[in-house]
Amino acid sequence: VRRAVAHAVDRTKLARELMGPTTPVLDVPCFPPQFGCIKPEAVPHYEYDPAKAKQLLAEAGFPSGFTTTLSIYRGSPDRMLAEALQGYLRAVGIRASLNVTTLKAIYADVAQEKLPLRLESFGQYNINDASLMLSIYWGGGNQDSYRDPDVLAWVKEATQIGDQDRRRMLL
Repeated sequence: VRRAVAHAVDRTKLARELMGPTTPVLDVPCFPPQFGCIKPEAVPHYEYDPAKAKQLLAEAGFPSGFTTTLSIYRGSPDRMLAEALQGYLRAVGIRASLNVTTLKAIYADVAQEKLPLRLESFGQYNINDASLMLSIYWGGGNQDSYRDPDVLAWVKEATQIGDQDRRRMLL
């Protein structure tokens, strides 16, 4: 289903139309020049392909799509993006209602594994190290919805050591 969602969204068009014509489209959750950011070529790239998205949904047991919720927090700069995502998802059969709530409620739902989709901005501004974001989303806290013990150990070690070569390998 995650791959179907990835193929359902025209990220290039969204970036150009909502953020500006020179906005880069990233396949990684961090900005590539940041220390510890994975090399973009090391992760899959999902082309915009609604037919592929529908095929993947059918293979996952959702030939007619499904209904879900996309949550954003009040005051988020991402309202237009969330509404655009709703349209892309609807086109492949994913009917996502928009839940505009508090950031506290979103964090509580993540901690309780009750949040199917969320859209959240994370600005690192002048911190040129991906470990800040990684420790929040993959460090075992209430925002870590992955909770993989190996990833947790890697992130924990990487945020506690000064050996840059070892940190780069872990991150």
